[in-house]
Amino acid sequence: MRDHPLFVPFRGDHLAAVVTTPEQTARGLVVFLQGAGGATRTHRYRLWTRAARRLAGDGIASVRMDYRGIGDSTGAYAFEMEAPPVEEALTVVTLVLDRLGLDGFGVVGNCIGARTAFGLAARTESCRSVACILPMALGPVLERRGENGVASLGASTAKLLPGRVAHWASRVRRLGPFGGRPDLRFIPEVSIAVRGGTKVLFLHGGTEESRQRLVAGAKALPAVALGEGASPVQIWRMPAEGTSGFRPLETQRVVVDSVTEWMDRTLPVSAADARSTRRSAGAA
Repeated sequence: MRDHPLFVPFRGDHLAAVVTTPEQTARGLVVFLQGAGGATRTHRYRLWTRAARRLAGDGIASVRMDYRGIGDSTGAYAFEMEAPPVEEALTVVTLVLDRLGLDGFGVVGNCIGARTAFGLAARTESCRSVACILPMALGPVLERRGENGVASLGASTAKLLPGRVAHWASRVRRLGPFGGRPDLRFIPEVSIAVRGGTKVLFLHGGTEESRQRLVAGAKALPAVALGEGASPVQIWRMPAEGTSGFRPLETQRVVVDSVTEWMDRTLPVSAADARSTRRSAGAA
């Protein structure tokens, strides 16, 4: 395992990141995105660093980055849930994929990092897998309704959407993610990502009531937004103690174990398989 620090140019600033690579040729890339509040690329309790090193043992490279104005990145600190730093993450991902010779990645995030993760998945066909960590609340992946009750794509995600998902974005706006269900509405990027074939894990640590709402919402996704043969959405339980978040050691262990297991399942099983997938895509 090796760590490679780098600075990625972005709109006159530089985004600090660390790429962790396995000793062998990497079979995929995982992007780690923490929440707002000033957490650096290691995340609280070095969760991302620990997970990155576990993934390297499975032959998977990873990148953990500092948002602008955080840690070693330059620029101004500014976060809005309705405008997550998707373009910052996409800039880092694009560079690292190119440097490693890969064309597929998974992304892990909590809070604004979860919202950014789905923004990435909605924008690019390269995103194979998302692990969305929800330690207490579902809010980061739920839409906020406007005065007219109509949902819209996040400002940063609405730009540069691939043509193949633009149609589904318009359907989601017209129909709602669950065909009009009033109890829980994901941000449209969730439906767009899954419709595009991205596998999704919700690692949930909220109340039983919120879990049931999440289960109902996940079950409703295929009925409207996905169609037959869609990739599954899975919900795994994460131990939580009130508002303790990631503090309990057991919670930290489950997060690292779950993230690494999910990405090991959903990314290619070997570098040879990854190369074969790229050759097949080129032939098509």
